[in-house]
Amino acid sequence: MSSTQSFQLADVHINANKGAKSALLSCKTGSVIFVASKACEAPFGASNFDRDVTAVRQNLELRLTKELEDYFSEFDTWAVGYLAANSERLFKKQLTEAQIKEQYHSPVRPSEKYDPLLRTKINTSGNYATRFWDTDGKAIAYPACLKGVQLVPRLHVSHLWIMGSSCGFAINCTDLRLEEVPVVECPF
Repeated sequence: MSSTQSFQLADVHINANKGAKSALLSCKTGSVIFVASKACEAPFGASNFDRDVTAVRQNLELRLTKELEDYFSEFDTWAVGYLAANSERLFKKQLTEAQIKEQYHSPVRPSEKYDPLLRTKINTSGNYATRFWDTDGKAIAYPACLKGVQLVPRLHVSHLWIMGSSCGFAINCTDLRLEEVPVVECPF
């Protein structure tokens, strides 16, 4: 049985402050959570659009393992079908799968030169701050740099975002177990 069969989206909510549209994603057991069984690499570390290192919400791209690639390939297939079948409720107009594919932004970013990347988000502080763990299962502080780190992610696929004629899903790293951290030597 497919893991996506019990996924469903709530009705679209419009944020009063920013006007952003979103719809919460859930499944029979509650939140949609995926815990990887193997480590992947964060080749670029955390960043955001403004290159503001103090921003609470940061992007973290993860190099896809076969496991992540299989899961999000199945997820994308489910998403396109579900969004088309529920387009009247979610987008206020009937859309075909072909039309959904034109506006859907997969969390997987393919590349001709490199292995594909998964776009995720981390929170550096606050109630939803990403938690970091060592290989013994002990909590550790937020690392100074995530560039090149090997980690095992716990991912929460939280909601559909809708912006203009584009849409996609937010993938949040709730927990990261650091498997291998590159040694940074002092240059002095």
